[in-house]
Amino acid sequence: MMFRIKELKKFKYKQRVKYFTIILTLFLTSFGISTEAQQTKDIDVKKNLNLEVLFTVYNQIWTPFLDNGVSESMISNTRLMKMNHDYFKEFSDHKAIAKARSFMDRSGTDFFVYAFYYEDFPNAKRNREIPVILTRDINADRSLALNEIDSLMKDIADFYTDADFEEFYKVNDYVYEIAKNEVLEHIPQDDFILFLENYFGKEYSVYEFYTIPFFKTEFGMAHQLSTEDGIKNITFISPFEPAEIKSNNRIKYVGYESEDDILEWVVHEYSHVFFNPSLTQQKNLDLLNKYADLYDPIDGSPQIGDWFSMFSEHIAVAFEVRAAELRGNKTRALNIFKKHEKWKYLDHFVKQLEHYEKNRATYSNIGEFMPVLIKSSGKLR
Repeated sequence: MMFRIKELKKFKYKQRVKYFTIILTLFLTSFGISTEAQQTKDIDVKKNLNLEVLFTVYNQIWTPFLDNGVSESMISNTRLMKMNHDYFKEFSDHKAIAKARSFMDRSGTDFFVYAFYYEDFPNAKRNREIPVILTRDINADRSLALNEIDSLMKDIADFYTDADFEEFYKVNDYVYEIAKNEVLEHIPQDDFILFLENYFGKEYSVYEFYTIPFFKTEFGMAHQLSTEDGIKNITFISPFEPAEIKSNNRIKYVGYESEDDILEWVVHEYSHVFFNPSLTQQKNLDLLNKYADLYDPIDGSPQIGDWFSMFSEHIAVAFEVRAAELRGNKTRALNIFKKHEKWKYLDHFVKQLEHYEKNRATYSNIGEFMPVLIKSSGKLR
């Protein structure tokens, strides 16, 4: 039997999916859960206009490809980011850019999540309630925080019009289509969502993966969004590999064709949405703060700047390990440990998740286990 390269990759992928389904069935059965009673859900891969505009604004603020002594790898990993930057650089002095730069000193990357709370640009009318967790760092007075966010989004709507973002979006529609197809080639399917839901003991109505092709490689975020149709579990992720651009400046490859990376990022980012709601309950935050002295900066991970982020990132990576092992891929689990060898608490968190798995009769979902998981931090002293 002969296969072309991509056909061979598909064949191997289908074999892994089949094997994963067997492992999953055994895993769920051990919890007394019937796989027949639950409906399989797919991950919807798409683009988001507002999200692309917010990243375009940020691309004028953060320009790593212009730094002195920039490395070749950074140049490679920001090709599409730079393309977007150069297209709009004549608008770098726009009031929306200046305001966003100041605003993000307080909002951080929460800035991007606002894309899902407003009607499409250039309207920029707020169409759903923004959670308190997304306003408290802007201003302690929630009404003032909301007014500031609304004002910023209106200025960004002006940028959308003044810079004619609609034309950029239209011209590059083929890029978003390439990105979508690259992701669909390797996105986890079949019972993957069922595995996540049963592991964490929680369901979401929809699972969405938004491509953000015009940004630096290897960036991702997750968020849960309350809608009239239920709570959505969403993630938006940049490419994993450098883009390939033809001599005529047409994009040939966006950088999403990596089954391992897609699996890693989807497992990691979606897991945050499953456990963050319980972790961010005030009683759990108060409990977590008792162990704040355990925070220790991780070399090479500057984004982990406090104990909360350290704790939550350890849970997500520990789940990556457990998901790999439960899927029968011990090599992948070992590679995750190796990749995070500077994370001195990782082994502890993996063992805690194993304890959770063995005691599901006591802990029906991750929320019930969260206080136990937090208190286990005392063993790290």
